Amino acid sequence: ASYLGFHWRDESPSGAESIEWYHRWVETGDVNIKKRILKYNEDDCIATRVLLDGICSLHL
Repeated sequence: ASYLGFHWRDESPSGAESIEWYHRWVETGDVNIKKRILKYNEDDCIATRVLLDGICSLHL
């Protein structure tokens, strides 16, 4: 997605990190961690759409 111009808002986005964030949120209930997870998830969905649009534009 980055190649196609999409940039995540989080400084270190990754699926593995999001799992760690989730476990920390479950342990602590920290609302800021929950917000980070939701922001990452939203960006990940948008990135998936950017990839889909990029692939579809190839006209293979």
